[in-house]
Amino acid sequence: MGSNTATAAHEENARMNSHLGATVGAALSGVRDSKLPHRWAEPNGPTPNAGAVARLQITQRIWLELFDAESDHVARTWFISSNPLLGETAP
Repeated sequence: MGSNTATAAHEENARMNSHLGATVGAALSGVRDSKLPHRWAEPNGPTPNAGAVARLQITQRIWLELFDAESDHVARTWFISSNPLLGETAP
């Protein structure tokens, strides 16, 4: 991954974290520590494990689709609200 690609990915992840919040980010990545997403977003922060990375990549793709098609508010609501297609649970 080139430095421009890595920088762009880091910026998108930081933007997603700022809109979803650390608690939602932690839940979506499968970790209990709500401070970890903030530390992962730091330039020299720790690296999430492979499972968390996979979940964050999926989350980021969904986030960008919703954000681009609708708004940050709609995207955030989609992640935290109950969903009838998911048995009335949040993603």
